[in-house]
Amino acid sequence: MKTSLNNGTLTACLSGRVDSANAPELESELGAAREANAHEAMLLDMQELEYISSAGLRVILRLRKAEPELRLAGVPAAVWTSPASPSCCPWSARTEASPSRAARR
Repeated sequence: MKTSLNNGTLTACLSGRVDSANAPELESELGAAREANAHEAMLLDMQELEYISSAGLRVILRLRKAEPELRLAGVPAAVWTSPASPSCCPWSARTEASPSRAARR
């Protein structure tokens, strides 16, 4: 996972697959990045994410509780429409890769 800090926003770039096998490692890496970088907001860039299981979504939901200014960006359509993903995620930023609400119905 690559991270960067820009104008008070900590960005973590997720890639590949996040499932029960590696979700604990992701959670640990995110925690270490948060502790190492003083920040006001956090962004998860999911543009290179291929798959996320419910275990990975739990990591994001726990992170959201700790990071009120957490935002998601670049959520791929395959992830956005996953059966494990919530039907509404108001704290995510839509991109061209994310279907509109009407398309998800």
